[in-house]
Amino acid sequence: MKIKQVTKTVKKITAICPLKDEQCLNEGCALYNDRATQCAIQLLAYNAYRLCVTLEASLCQEQEQPKA
Repeated sequence: MKIKQVTKTVKKITAICPLKDEQCLNEGCALYNDRATQCAIQLLAYNAYRLCVTLEASLCQEQEQPKA
């Protein structure tokens, strides 16, 4: 009696990067969260906020310094 070997084909779902509209880099991306196994888009908003605060502070310092 011969036993037929059954093989299952598992589709590997690949995530699409919301910023680049390409395949997700997973561990190669700075926004990828290993614990959640997905992008941490909130990091983008947090980093953009910190950038704005830093730019505003440097702009204020430049305006306060008298021009020689």
